[in-house]
Amino acid sequence: MPHNIRTILERLNSSEYRVTWQRWAIIKEIVLNKDRQLSAEDVYNLIKQDYPEIGLATIYRTLDLLTDLGMLQRVSFGDGKTRYGLADGGSQYQNHLICVRCGAVEAFDEAFLRSLEEAVGEANQFQVIDHEVKFFGVCKACQKEAPARQRS
Repeated sequence: MPHNIRTILERLNSSEYRVTWQRWAIIKEIVLNKDRQLSAEDVYNLIKQDYPEIGLATIYRTLDLLTDLGMLQRVSFGDGKTRYGLADGGSQYQNHLICVRCGAVEAFDEAFLRSLEEAVGEANQFQVIDHEVKFFGVCKACQKEAPARQRS
């Protein structure tokens, strides 16, 4: 189930958590950037422009709470940063495009990967319950700035 600000706020209320202005601001940025995987620092940098009094610790606590409630999903790309994205309510797949220049991360879902997963499981008599695919490269914005090096 895709989340919007209202459904997340309702879930907080029904779980007996207060909806503070800080939580609202954090949820708003997560939802507005639903196609990105944001770190706590990313969220902080987006919010501090409008709410300079918000603290990074508040952002970490709120991200942890929303993750514990199943509304966010933690994602790690092996770079020491934990990122968060909206949990989609059922898909366990974590497929990402990671820009090696600017660090942008974009999630994607491709049907052929599910077919590949089934084929790999069948060929190896293995029940696959999850998979993670990471493609490293240069995003469209960075390609416009300077062309990527060609593979030799």
